[in-house]
Amino acid sequence: EQTHALSCSPGVGTAGVRVYGPARRRSRMDRAGFRGLVVALLVAAATAECPNACSGHGNCGDYDMCTCFRNFIGGDCSERVCPFDRAFADNPKGDLDGSEGISGPGDTMLVGSQIFPSGTTEEFPAMADSKGNVLANTAHEYAECSGKGNCDRKKGECECFTGYEGSACQRMVCPNDCSGHGTC
Repeated sequence: EQTHALSCSPGVGTAGVRVYGPARRRSRMDRAGFRGLVVALLVAAATAECPNACSGHGNCGDYDMCTCFRNFIGGDCSERVCPFDRAFADNPKGDLDGSEGISGPGDTMLVGSQIFPSGTTEEFPAMADSKGNVLANTAHEYAECSGKGNCDRKKGECECFTGYEGSACQRMVCPNDCSGHGTC
């Protein structure tokens, strides 16, 4: 029997046997370590893990999905959005909501999507003249690169088709720069 065991307060061991000194302290440390491990595992399970940590260009949300910051898109927010301007040519987008019908030009859909944060319509948008008269058969919705170029998703810049220029490919190139006899 050890003499220092008399100065320690007793505790109850696993088999109902009284435990003294260092063995009792180890038992407390084991329980504390186990509790710490359980807490760490619960925190790790509750922490969201999005693809590529949203590339630093978004927030990780429910179901491990990224909500991208402005001008970034993609599942991991790694792609850039290119400038938008009025499209040279466009057409109705069709049945976007799967309702088996085309809604009117005043019905906004897909609000909050990455490409159309303010929403879009299935028909051409309802436009009005300066007197407030609603115009029919309007077109030329805003489109990325004006629909006349491809977006370089790494740079966020438009690569315009031949004959178009501008940050959003919004202008036609003048032939021979007007041959020096005019303004483009």
